[in-house]
Amino acid sequence: MHNLFFFLHQYRLSLIWLCLLVLTFFIYLPSNNSLLIDDGIAGLVDFEKQGYSGFINSFNFPSLYYMHDIAMLLIYAIVGKSSFGWFMIMIFMHFINASLAYILFKSLYTAFSIKYAKHIALAGAALFLLSPYQTENVLWAATIHYSIALTFLLVSGLIILRQLNNNKLTFCSVLLISLLHIAAITSLEIALVFPAIYFVIAVFVLRIGKNVITIWQFCLKILLPLTLITILYFAFTAVLKGMLIPHYGSEHIANLSYANYIINTAKHTLKLFSYAHFANYQWREIAYTFCERWKVISLLLFLLATVGGVTVYYRFKKNGIALYVLLLLCAFILLFPVLNMYFMYLFTPENDRLSYFYSLFLYQLLAIVFISASWRWGIGIILLFGCVGIFFLIQTVNKWHEAGAVHTNLINSFAWGNQPKVYVLNQPNNYKGVYEFRTNRRLSRALFFFKGIEIGDSITHVLSSAQANLHDSTLVSILNDSTLQVDFISNGGWLMHERVGASNYSTPEYSVTVDPWKPSYQVVFHNKRKDAAYIYATDNVFKKLEGF
Repeated sequence: MHNLFFFLHQYRLSLIWLCLLVLTFFIYLPSNNSLLIDDGIAGLVDFEKQGYSGFINSFNFPSLYYMHDIAMLLIYAIVGKSSFGWFMIMIFMHFINASLAYILFKSLYTAFSIKYAKHIALAGAALFLLSPYQTENVLWAATIHYSIALTFLLVSGLIILRQLNNNKLTFCSVLLISLLHIAAITSLEIALVFPAIYFVIAVFVLRIGKNVITIWQFCLKILLPLTLITILYFAFTAVLKGMLIPHYGSEHIANLSYANYIINTAKHTLKLFSYAHFANYQWREIAYTFCERWKVISLLLFLLATVGGVTVYYRFKKNGIALYVLLLLCAFILLFPVLNMYFMYLFTPENDRLSYFYSLFLYQLLAIVFISASWRWGIGIILLFGCVGIFFLIQTVNKWHEAGAVHTNLINSFAWGNQPKVYVLNQPNNYKGVYEFRTNRRLSRALFFFKGIEIGDSITHVLSSAQANLHDSTLVSILNDSTLQVDFISNGGWLMHERVGASNYSTPEYSVTVDPWKPSYQVVFHNKRKDAAYIYATDNVFKKLEGF
């Protein structure tokens, strides 16, 4: 019995971490049916159509996603079209990243001689692990490259930290870090800023330790190879993709204003610190609209950072403030690449993936500030904050589960692959913010992937909807031989066209008039086809309109 108590005491933090991993698994488990929805199958469909020959051109994707494609094809070869199989791999990657983060930050805090190093690292890693804002990166196969790139960042960080602590930069470590950088930047564009993270870590670690390595040596041996690799990456992107800026092109650097960066930094920070995304929409809008006041926000962010710094300095003195600045810099560097991207709060959890890397360091900052203020009260506040997060995580996971069920039922109920023409009068664009069929191509792609139906241009989508409840329905009435009345029956849902709210529009085939007061519209077909099927989503299945 004495040996048992000694074991439990000796390894209590490791056992706590293991329990947290088990808890996370069972929280996420119900949503194992949601991985292959919307863009979750995009790359796989391209592979099915192009075969391995598409790999050379990254399956026509506007970025050099070679490592992403290798991982995707390897997983596909192992688990195929099994959503559960993809879930197991994605949740395992999340566990790996959270565990690596715990190890990395524990080592970093130890290097800075920070008291409670293990506890602070564990607290921050646990908040990252169980954050309700990570579901898009865990439950959607389209984001596998975020997890992969983060793994490469954490492994490289651990290698660099160990090399600095050992006062040597070996050839093997330099080679491995270079290879990991190649793998990272061909997984996700955010990885282009990873060398800046390594530089910040090196500057501060070399400053507080008795190292024989100089910052000049670090730059020559580590940063120079990574910089050359990055230059080659842009060169290959320009040659192979016809543009210098990968993925989003020059539009990604169109708005480089200080105001824009401050506004979006505040929005991401508020989201992670306050769970603002889980408030009612009117409160979300008030909170995030306030962040548009960039001058006031600049002052508030400065005051927040200053209060945090003073708190850490009070407890840990010079080493503490140096570590605090290091974490702040790394957090902002990882957020910087996404600050020009649209911040979504109308639909949640859409685009939560953009704060994935930022949250890793921000939760560590939260942990070190609160524990610096008070060990007992700090741990208590972190536990309370984490428990609230778990409550919202369970709600979000349930949304993904229901969205997966809706997606599966709709695909299984589609039976008009042989029709010369199909008009979809209503289909879910999203379910409570979780992706379903966001644009017209998504349904055709899903039908091809799951049922082998190549419907191509024979399908036309009239309108879609933001589905708010599991049993939202559609009522279609025939007004005359060319006009239909389509009513979306939902408590909180609305009609959409492509990815925005529905409005009147016309095509050579038909004209749509949207009711301004309710989710309803009329469609007039100019030359109605007798061989067409007119279908709509209702109660989670597609049905065909008869008698029209």
